[in-house]
Amino acid sequence: MLEDDDISEQRGVTEQQEQKLTHADVKEDIKLAERMKFILAKDPVNHLYKVSNNLLLQSLEPYQIEKPSWRPPNWAFGPAWTYLYSTMGYASYRVWLELYKPNLLALADLPLPLKLFLLQILLNWLWTPIFFGLKKVAMAVIEICLLDVAVIMTMFAFLEVDSLAGLLFLPYLAWLTFATLLTVSIWKTNPQWCYGPLSSKEK
Repeated sequence: MLEDDDISEQRGVTEQQEQKLTHADVKEDIKLAERMKFILAKDPVNHLYKVSNNLLLQSLEPYQIEKPSWRPPNWAFGPAWTYLYSTMGYASYRVWLELYKPNLLALADLPLPLKLFLLQILLNWLWTPIFFGLKKVAMAVIEICLLDVAVIMTMFAFLEVDSLAGLLFLPYLAWLTFATLLTVSIWKTNPQWCYGPLSSKEK
């Protein structure tokens, strides 16, 4: 009988210890959750997520703009950009070889022609989220004009290194000139979309 009592007391003590541990774990979980909530509230990544989410919501809003009659059909843009990116890639490869294959990851040490090439690629990629995501036509006009300047500078920098590489940029520059005129035309005929969805709603 005494042994049974001892066993019961030990079980009671063990259960009490387990309950204390459970309560302690819950408290730790609550503290951890509060810390995570604080970190997420202060974390710039979280703010970046919110901004990107807002941009996505804006991009889903109706974007009814008046387009010029001379605008190419949608199917033409895919083949055109495929060709242009192929020629740009080949041109940059030729320049990279002529400049003795510099390390592309060491951006600060890259020769000027390749720095200009990367700059114009960045500006090229930025136009789409500005025009279709933010729906800010005026900003898109400014951005594509900067892109034009960057492409001209890249073309002349490539010409000094490899003449064929520079000439390969001519079709790209011609297309961008056309795209710039198209963007300016849309900007002029759609003043309600100059500064994004808010300006459209105000109209």
